[in-house]
Amino acid sequence: MTEDQKKKVSADTVKKLEDAEKALAIVSKYSKEWVKGKWYDKKGSQTYTGIGKWKKDSKGWKFYTDAKTVLKNQWKKINGNWYYFKADGYIAMKEFVKGWRLNKAGAWKDPVRCSWHKSGSKWWYGTKDGWYAKGKSYTIDGKKYTFDKKGYTK
Repeated sequence: MTEDQKKKVSADTVKKLEDAEKALAIVSKYSKEWVKGKWYDKKGSQTYTGIGKWKKDSKGWKFYTDAKTVLKNQWKKINGNWYYFKADGYIAMKEFVKGWRLNKAGAWKDPVRCSWHKSGSKWWYGTKDGWYAKGKSYTIDGKKYTFDKKGYTK
């Protein structure tokens, strides 16, 4: 609202309109994700207030959408980060899922997707911009692969 417009309505109405503008700005930022324990649909509307809570045990992290329900077999954006939830409800961490590299916290951060490539009779896993798995083992789509120093699977 402009200062001129504010002069034409009561202070209470100005406050309500400013609060509505703030709420609209928050809602329009989110789409199909959990933010601070609340679920926003694809249009950015808050559909309901769930508990949206992370819980950790000896095996790893799960995200509960209510007291009993965990996310499974899906990608979900939570507080601005993308996570992949496996069939048992735990997040994938320090591995590749469907070509995306997940960091040690389980969040997808890299903008470049990895894929399998064949060179002669050998296979390697990497990106078109030059990164490739080499010299150690990596978990890719739930299976562990070991790569030699040149980047080929053993």
